[in-house]
Amino acid sequence: MKTLLHTLAFSLLLLLTAGSSVAASTPAIQVEVVGKKDGRPLLLVPGYVAPGALWKETAATLGRRHQCHVVTLAGTGGTAPLTLAPTDSYYSTYARALADYVKANKLRKPVLVAHQTGGMVAMRAATDFPELFGGLVLLEALPAPFAVSNPRLTPDSLKLPARDQLLAMMVNLPRESFLKQQKMFINTWVTDTAQQRRVLSWADQADRSTWAHIVYESMTTDLRPALPRLQVPVLLLGIWVAGKAVQPDLSAAKVKPLFERQLAQAGAGAEVRLHDAAREFMMLDTPEWTISNIEQYLAAHPARR
Repeated sequence: MKTLLHTLAFSLLLLLTAGSSVAASTPAIQVEVVGKKDGRPLLLVPGYVAPGALWKETAATLGRRHQCHVVTLAGTGGTAPLTLAPTDSYYSTYARALADYVKANKLRKPVLVAHQTGGMVAMRAATDFPELFGGLVLLEALPAPFAVSNPRLTPDSLKLPARDQLLAMMVNLPRESFLKQQKMFINTWVTDTAQQRRVLSWADQADRSTWAHIVYESMTTDLRPALPRLQVPVLLLGIWVAGKAVQPDLSAAKVKPLFERQLAQAGAGAEVRLHDAAREFMMLDTPEWTISNIEQYLAAHPARR
């Protein structure tokens, strides 16, 4: 997470936006349903600017016992981006779309399984609409990622440039430079070279304005005050070893308390589990460990009748 925060902060000053207008009716999410027809419903929400394809292998395995609703957020995977007012929140818009989907499809207490920035979307959904969801599993996602090392840090403390000014700084980076930069980052987020190419292709497909706004919002959002509204326990699957590139003396013993402190206000409690070798895209690097922990959570917290 710490490595991701550094790269996100750096990306804010470099990433290209290519805003394109679409009709206001653009759906905020698209969902593919796979797996057991009458299985327990899981909502799989991707992070970074990955589409639902990020969960392809995970959903294939979880789908043997569960019903997987694989989410693609607007603006990723080649889908049309949202057109929002400057004061609107991407996270809130996506979260409301998840809630609307649950209600429209009469899903009974689905479990949110979400990655990175998608985890912030899931936390927003689970705190804004706590009555709708039956569980929350976060993969390398925190309620206030900017405040991992300093819990007293607030969004205002970041002293980021004005939103419009900052986004305007991101418009002129050529595609070739953008992809070169993203490749550098992605090579630290995923260990397998084939998977690195896969993630890079998702970066290339994504709407750049969507990515820029999501990154900005991740840096200026603090969901910790909303955590007491959670009615379900939280499982956070995290990583730490990548952070040694920035902080050589880093250890799991140092990182775990930082993550636990972030989730200390969770209304139904939270548990943090770290992997010693995985990187940010743990479902690609360590799929067995990731799926095993999700299954353990589901077994420990069965569906409510």
